Amino acid sequence: MEKKYTGCGIEVYKREKESINSLLRRFSVRVRASGVLATSRKKQFRKPEPNRIARRKSALVRASDRKKYQRLRKLGRA
Repeated sequence: MEKKYTGCGIEVYKREKESINSLLRRFSVRVRASGVLATSRKKQFRKPEPNRIARRKSALVRASDRKKYQRLRKLGRA
């Protein structure tokens, strides 16, 4: 065991006479098996859930837009 390569909490030691390609392959297999990469990709674009006040404001805006649209439709402008 010469050098230690780490990433995402996963450790891989370079064996004697082992090429960098095979070391990288072993590391990739370990990362894939652990599921670290999959979970981080899932979290990458996740938006936080809006709080109660933001949800209420959004609902009020939708309700007012609905009323405006219904009024315009009744007048034949929509």
